Amino acid sequence: MKRVSCSLLASCVMVSMIGCSVAAPGASKPAPGAGAAPKQDSAPAQPSAAPNTPVTLKAGGVEYQYTKAVIEAFEKKNPAIKIEWTAGGNNFEDGTTQALLRSGSGPDVMVIGSGPGRIGLLSNAGLILPLEDTMKKYNIESRYQKWVIDQTRTQGKGKVYELVEGVDVFSVYYNKDMFAKNNLKPPTTWEEFIAICAKLKSVNIPPIAAGFRNGIGGGWMLGNLVEAAAGKDRMTDVIYGSGKFDQKEIIMGGEMLKQLVDGGYVNGKEASAIDQAQAQAALINSQAAMTISSQGFIASERKKGTDVSKFDSFLLPSREAGRPARPSAGLAHSWVISAATKNKDAAEKWLEWVSSEEYLNIAAQSGGSLVPVVEAAGKVKNDPAIEAASEMLKNGAGYNPSVYLPAKAKDAWYAAADGIVTGTAAPAEAFKAIEAEMVKAKQAK
Repeated sequence: MKRVSCSLLASCVMVSMIGCSVAAPGASKPAPGAGAAPKQDSAPAQPSAAPNTPVTLKAGGVEYQYTKAVIEAFEKKNPAIKIEWTAGGNNFEDGTTQALLRSGSGPDVMVIGSGPGRIGLLSNAGLILPLEDTMKKYNIESRYQKWVIDQTRTQGKGKVYELVEGVDVFSVYYNKDMFAKNNLKPPTTWEEFIAICAKLKSVNIPPIAAGFRNGIGGGWMLGNLVEAAAGKDRMTDVIYGSGKFDQKEIIMGGEMLKQLVDGGYVNGKEASAIDQAQAQAALINSQAAMTISSQGFIASERKKGTDVSKFDSFLLPSREAGRPARPSAGLAHSWVISAATKNKDAAEKWLEWVSSEEYLNIAAQSGGSLVPVVEAAGKVKNDPAIEAASEMLKNGAGYNPSVYLPAKAKDAWYAAADGIVTGTAAPAEAFKAIEAEMVKAKQAK
């Protein structure tokens, strides 16, 4: 594998005095754009490289534990294509990613933060190509779970601009030993969940570890509660349509969080002071019975040699009769093709590769922690926590709003979670503030 010595930061500096940063998987921050370029719905005028012509395909973005292995396997399958890989660069807030693509000197293909607050910025500015023709050329759409394609097409205003590398799936992780010793089992209703919390508290076991510092953990937990309260259809209308964030069914998610704090099942002051990694550690170290999180931390602990056999997960029950319980989820990272590429054919071959069963197998064998959303994933042996999270997606998934909201609305979302647990904001007030930022963002389009 040919590796360049410079980072994406250096590439960015060549075109603009801006900074780069790499966000953690599943937690990349959406951001406003850095100016607009003309929209482009088809391949650029530059000629694509002929399939048999030796080319160097520039690729970059988030680097995984398996990146080196999948590049080597790709080059072996495609000897006429050499990958020039540059790690890093996933920052939209300061315009780094936009500037890199606008420069024309960046990667042909990139793996970056998913969602309308990220990739949506790039497609709206004409900086990446729609992938409809690519998907038809290699029959890629049939490989993905339908809900994923539907979601990416919705946020692409009818076109797909990204191929999803994987998702984070959020649910309640719990200590099976603590549950068994207290004759508890996963709940089927919200009232049963509250009863579980009350029982644990009565025997001096902290029911739920929560870490809202830096926003991410609060966004995860509140998103899980909102999915249980309101469901994905209402949130789809809020994110992509004319739905209101301050409607009663969605506010109920905030009221559920307040109920947990008021009952002493979540320590509000502690939640505001610690981050999600510390909350996860509290569960692992048997300092709490539950936490709401994505699958990655259990898979990572297993890889480190921690005995995670006493942990399992369940979905928060739906508050609405007839609506199935679903996890909240966030499209973590996705692959895109730069509108400035001169190697479109090679870039398309790479996208065909990342949606293949062979690619999934290499990722699984090399420590991948995202949940794959390609149908062939069912044939791949992943970490048990990833397989369990994947099974939770059988009815689709709700949203981790942190990934989907415009920048200011995302900040208001984090502030709402923190305000509710600290008692400084009532749920209705907090959600009204989010709606105000959503209105501003929609008006600005």
